[in-house]
Amino acid sequence: MVQGPALEALREACEAAIFRTVARKGHHRLSHAHWLRAKALGVFLPEAAPWLSVWTPRTAEADSTMFGERVAGEPMILMPTDQAHIEQCAERALASGRLHGATPVEPVDEFAGYAWYDELPRVLGWSFRVDQGEGDVFDYAADTQLSQVVVSGRVDAIELEIAVQASADSGEPAEILSLPADVLIIPDDCSNDLDNVTILLSADCAITPSELAYLLEAACFYHDDDCDADSYHTQQATFDMQARFAANMLLLGEDAAILERVREAIREHVSWLIPKDRAIRMQAVNYLVEASFADNDDGAALGAAE
Repeated sequence: MVQGPALEALREACEAAIFRTVARKGHHRLSHAHWLRAKALGVFLPEAAPWLSVWTPRTAEADSTMFGERVAGEPMILMPTDQAHIEQCAERALASGRLHGATPVEPVDEFAGYAWYDELPRVLGWSFRVDQGEGDVFDYAADTQLSQVVVSGRVDAIELEIAVQASADSGEPAEILSLPADVLIIPDDCSNDLDNVTILLSADCAITPSELAYLLEAACFYHDDDCDADSYHTQQATFDMQARFAANMLLLGEDAAILERVREAIREHVSWLIPKDRAIRMQAVNYLVEASFADNDDGAALGAAE
């Protein structure tokens, strides 16, 4: 091939042939830039099919968005891309009611320019407002550096404040919506260690320990692929145990959290040593552990073992 007018004409002929093939299908998902290119080559296509994927909050270890089901033929609102812990907590607040009666969807920047896409309302940004009581109120968003020490626990109220623009071309100021939120997770910037994560719960938060543990994993856990780190499975199992302990501490209290962690450790590391259909009584004080087989006829002992 020699670069010249003939080669350029061949490229255009190939492009036009591709666009004509797309036109025969009757629908497409081409970017707006490609749609304009087809028009310039004399191939007039309809706009891209007007559907988008339902918005799914990203997780701390996800490299890209996990696309949900198609949304078409109903009101939609474009969501912003944010840090995982922000999206995970915002999703809980959004679950209480749809924004302007619209389904949150993933944006597709390449569609900007299509009339149907530009007419969609969109969330420009959001932040959390936390009321700790007695006039102590602060705002939190991605990359916020808190000027005060915040301790995990219950607060008077948490609100998700959302800036919504009516459309891409709207000249009106963004509308600020306020939705009640029940959980806010504030991680340290450089660690997924839960010792460095602040967990705030609203006064009326009814989240269960298992739900909170799952939320912490989605918002904060990421795999360390350093060669000196443990395997993915070991890292995830360790984080999962820490998340359940942190959730139990906040929601059930220290004693219940410690007892549950002991039960988990026994199930994971000790229970396989106990013969089937046998029961063992154990007592541990400091580092002294006593164990003895219980009478197999003792129904209470077997019931406790189960």
